[in-house]
Amino acid sequence: MLDPHSNFFHKDATLNPTNLADKADSFETQLLEGFRKEPNTLEITGFRILSETQVFYITLPLKIIQQQCLRCYSTPDKCLTFPPLVRSPGSQDSNL
Repeated sequence: MLDPHSNFFHKDATLNPTNLADKADSFETQLLEGFRKEPNTLEITGFRILSETQVFYITLPLKIIQQQCLRCYSTPDKCLTFPPLVRSPGSQDSNL
C-alpha cells in the first residue's frame, strides 16, 4: 500500500538553523528575504524544480510573537522534542 504522504516534503527552512537539515538553499533564502521585506505577507506559493521534478510549495513565515515561547524553545536543552542535529545558541549554525 502506498503511503498517502510519500510525495509530501516539510522543511523549517531558516538562514542560520540549529538543525543543519533546515538550512535554507538559495531559493528558500529568497523566499525568507521576501518575508523580511514584506512582513505582512502571510503565505507564498508557487512551483520549483527539486531533483529534476516540478513541485508545488507553500511557504509560511515562522514568527515568535510571544516572548514567553522562548522559555521552552530558546536553547536545545530546553526543547521538549529537539532534532538530533543541534548546535548551541550562538554557534555558527544557530539561529537563537
